Amino acid sequence: EKPQPSLVWSDLDIAGSRDTAVVCKELFRGARESVLVSTFNLGHKAKDGEAKGNPVLRPLAMRMTEIHTLKVRIFVNLRRLDFMSQASEREVEDAFVGWFRREIWPWEAVPEVYYDPRSLLAINEESACLHAKCVVVDEARAFITSANLTEAAHDRNIEAGVLLEDAVFSRALQTQFESLINRGYVRRLTRGMC
Repeated sequence: EKPQPSLVWSDLDIAGSRDTAVVCKELFRGARESVLVSTFNLGHKAKDGEAKGNPVLRPLAMRMTEIHTLKVRIFVNLRRLDFMSQASEREVEDAFVGWFRREIWPWEAVPEVYYDPRSLLAINEESACLHAKCVVVDEARAFITSANLTEAAHDRNIEAGVLLEDAVFSRALQTQFESLINRGYVRRLTRGMC
């Protein structure tokens, strides 16, 4: 008998669903072999006196420290900000990596990070964005959600998602993302990521 999907919700829960922030922490803390994360927005800036690093991702970073063989892949939407309209792709990538390592992921163990290069097309061209928001852990558990990996999405916004304890579905979802890598549709950020 297959486990039933669990409704996952952020803020203003009326029906007694699972909490988005709790589900993400459980998934990250329970990972043994692999974690795949996709998000549109990672936005976080530490307040004065606050530790650097996106607090939503901190449990995943700690798990990578505990399990050195844990394979973590993060798919992000990398966009060309207005002030970088004339910048090269490499300059946009480097600016993102600097921000990512300074504000989002300052921890020692670093995940693989991928983005869709179509997102960096010139403003008047047909660009695309990576909008999928999901987590796959150990090819066995999948969480699909409207919530980005931000404090606002986990603590304040109204967001809906579903947690599936289904290895067949989880593997299928992971395979979709791995196919993006294998076919060269996404690019891995490497410079400055160590």
